[in-house]
Amino acid sequence: YADADVARIRAFLDRGGSLLVASDFRPAANDLLAGLGANASVTRVPLRDERRYGAGPAFPRATNVSEGPLTEDVGSLALNHPSSVDPGGSGDERGPANASGQARVLVRSSAYGYLDANRNGDLDDDETLGRHPVATVEAVGAGRVVVVSDPSVFINVMLDRGDNAVFL
Repeated sequence: YADADVARIRAFLDRGGSLLVASDFRPAANDLLAGLGANASVTRVPLRDERRYGAGPAFPRATNVSEGPLTEDVGSLALNHPSSVDPGGSGDERGPANASGQARVLVRSSAYGYLDANRNGDLDDDETLGRHPVATVEAVGAGRVVVVSDPSVFINVMLDRGDNAVFL
């Protein structure tokens, strides 16, 4: 993103706008988020799940959903070769916003998720199971930035899976 584009988006946020950034492995999203002063970033490391998945471990179901207006009636998201979100801090899920200004985690993978750091498609000894953030929200200016680590959540073929359409 050019500096002028980032400045226009930041002005939009300063006026109270909402921005959705959905990305998995491309660096431009993190460049934009940093330019806007957001705390969250996309890890760009594949997220897999050994037990809670659709067609296979590369299609995890994110089943840990925080309560709030952006996740009302959402019980799970069906993902398609996702990454994860680094909330940039505590990722505290309480309240509408964190006092620290860090991104609040909206949705996490199941406890069987892992980041496939070496991208070999297998759970290796140095990769650990755990709940990994896949969607966050944070205040930027007077607005908010929502980060989702899988843009496929919003494509037509995925909308009828999980509660993707409700989340959209």
